[in-house]
Amino acid sequence: MAYSPTTWNTNDVITKDKLNKIEQGINTASKLSGTDIDANKDWNGKSITNVGTLQNQTGNLGARTGFVDVPGDVVRKTFTPNVTLNYNDPPATLATFTVPANYSANHDSNFRIGVRKTTSYYIFSTSITVYRNGTLIGSLEMGYDQSARNIDTTAGCKAGDVITVKGKYNGDERFSPVVQTVEVKSARRADIPAYKVFAETGAW
Repeated sequence: MAYSPTTWNTNDVITKDKLNKIEQGINTASKLSGTDIDANKDWNGKSITNVGTLQNQTGNLGARTGFVDVPGDVVRKTFTPNVTLNYNDPPATLATFTVPANYSANHDSNFRIGVRKTTSYYIFSTSITVYRNGTLIGSLEMGYDQSARNIDTTAGCKAGDVITVKGKYNGDERFSPVVQTVEVKSARRADIPAYKVFAETGAW
């Protein structure tokens, strides 16, 4: 409630009612709920802590309601499958994970999947594929001399989606590559309003 000041005239008598009104005004001014916001406020680099839900004219801002990621180089999770891919075998699962609940359920994220395998002059092409809930969202071919490559997913995924990475060897039956590590990497997406700043917390 905004304070309404008394208009004082010459020779006015100070009464208990007017003094009470002054004290009520001081009490109101000491509370943020009694403050009229009538100009922009420069917070001078100070933090506002322990804030509840933020609202504007169009609804909740929700700036920390879920991560939204793009392919990047920050490692979120590492798998060490050490899976041997044999000639003519069906695709083998190298890694599987569920996108954590602290990711957005409303905006798509994408990841960079890094794969490292053994090499040999006699090891030919190895196919790596990435699936979201069984739907292909990324693939690449690794040559005999390529020990590490990245796949950037493009079809998107949300909180709760199951991501599966598979590998299949397409070469000589006498030699078999071993997939040693699979990394899930990303960067925070910063071009969605209210998604530009995130706390780097939350377990996979």
